[in-house]
Amino acid sequence: GVVSALGATGFPVDAIDLIVHGTTTTTNAVLERRLARTGMITTRGFRDVIELGRRTRPQPYGMTGTFVPVIPRDLRLEVSERVEASGAVRIQLDEA
Repeated sequence: GVVSALGATGFPVDAIDLIVHGTTTTTNAVLERRLARTGMITTRGFRDVIELGRRTRPQPYGMTGTFVPVIPRDLRLEVSERVEASGAVRIQLDEA
């Protein structure tokens, strides 16, 4: 996916010397709510998964306080598409 996205830019992929992937920094910024308001697009039926996992352990590691979802429910959107574990597309994404 990354190579395809880079290819779509028109810049020759073989001319790239280095790619830096910084998920930890971005994840921490989202969790600490130091970014712009964030939304999420997910497969239909999985809108609440990001929040449901916290219900089983509302106070992990002895922490106290209230749980506020990282992404508010109204900013979690669903699309009807399915990709199998093998990577095969079962239901094509309708980008419209």
